[in-house]
Amino acid sequence: MSSLATWRSPVLQQQSTTACPKDQYVKSYPGVLTLENYLQESHALVSPRGRVPGNVDMALSQQNLERHVQVTLPHILAIPAMIASTDLIVTVATRIANRFAKDYNLQMFSPPIALAGFDISMAWHQSTNNDKAIQWLRSELISIGQIIATGVQV
Repeated sequence: MSSLATWRSPVLQQQSTTACPKDQYVKSYPGVLTLENYLQESHALVSPRGRVPGNVDMALSQQNLERHVQVTLPHILAIPAMIASTDLIVTVATRIANRFAKDYNLQMFSPPIALAGFDISMAWHQSTNNDKAIQWLRSELISIGQIIATGVQV
């Protein structure tokens, strides 16, 4: 391995949820959000590196479809307040949406397109692979991920 080599290990499996302000949901989607409605809406996207197509864009492109991304934000924590104060919708990790739905009066629903789950992973440089303190920390992070996955509050 090169000196830049890293190791990676999954910590937590995630699924996606679409969210919008509850007022918008009640007014616009009296039933289920359809793919047609989803594509007509303006979206917010979380992309730390700028407008990089995410899993939603890749799934849509397989059907020759495209969504309108109006805003790209670099960090997930900026999303709830933005969504609550605009008419944008967002598709994010379900655990994030669950965490902020009540505080920001967001309505959550299943995305109208099949999306694969994804891993939240930790990565570390090979030079720390045998460091006992770092091994302990990685073990703790994996344990916390397992606790979160089972729904037990820490």
